[in-house]
Amino acid sequence: MNQEMIWITSQLLKNAPPKTHKTLLQTVINRICMKDRHNVSGIEPELDTTIH
Repeated sequence: MNQEMIWITSQLLKNAPPKTHKTLLQTVINRICMKDRHNVSGIEPELDTTIH
């Protein structure tokens, strides 16, 4: 994920009702790779080129 996408996602989460956070994250993130139980090694965004 690039910095702009992270910023946009954080703004969406900040402005969205708490009940929608899980759905929002599932919409923008395809996969989270874990190095071990506590460390994220990578995040694969869900890229949909039809959304503008």
